[in-house]
Amino acid sequence: MANMETMLAVESASNYIFYRIKRNDQVAYVNISNPDIIPEDSRTYGPSAIAALSKLDAWKDTSWVTLHVHLDEKGLRYEKDTLPPHSVPKDILLDRYPMHDISTLRVLRQIKYRTSEVSYNGKPSILKIARFPYEIRWVIQEIQAYHSLEGSLLAPKLLAYVSESSSSDRVIGFLVEKIEGRYPTTEDLELCQQSLRQLHSFLIHGDLCKYNILITQEGLRFIDLEDSVLIGNKAWSSEGAEKEMQGLLSNLADESGRGRPMED
Repeated sequence: MANMETMLAVESASNYIFYRIKRNDQVAYVNISNPDIIPEDSRTYGPSAIAALSKLDAWKDTSWVTLHVHLDEKGLRYEKDTLPPHSVPKDILLDRYPMHDISTLRVLRQIKYRTSEVSYNGKPSILKIARFPYEIRWVIQEIQAYHSLEGSLLAPKLLAYVSESSSSDRVIGFLVEKIEGRYPTTEDLELCQQSLRQLHSFLIHGDLCKYNILITQEGLRFIDLEDSVLIGNKAWSSEGAEKEMQGLLSNLADESGRGRPMED
């Protein structure tokens, strides 16, 4: 039976290509250190990239999860599973939150490259993941921020952690509730100041723009907390909190589109 392969994500630069691919029931990762290994017109289009990858000798082996492909004077080199797939460390996770397999989530729409609206337990929810290893630090930081804000009503509720397989050893993201609201304007400055002052008793947001704030019927909510700095962290300071507060008005007045979701 032929392998069923789907390209889930691609990131291509002048000195590397990262691939996240579903092979049958397993998600695997390929790191190409020499982009010329893959024809330029095939690097970022899923079916063409998979067709090119399938010509590599190592592709015939379906047992690996991570594959590093590079070129030296002796030709192509393959390193299989020299590094484990990325995952949130277990000591970050709390037992009171459930684990959910990402493959069972139905995507309703794409919001940003790592953020989607999905159906979870029959309700629209927001999924955020780390597609590649370097992104896992942002997922870790945001999970810790939601832990810190639990019960505060300043952010969406954390619903579950998301694993890349039936095993909880590969946690790559999380689910939060979808909240409805509008983006603030300069006329909402006082409300935003009050809520930001409350937020600063837990953390500094770190990437505050008007698209990371939603005014709902229940109050103001902050989202996208991956650059946050929690109180107790050596990087947190009252000066940093004050600087964020001082920049609030200009962020509300900003018309550049910084931080805007894809479809807005």
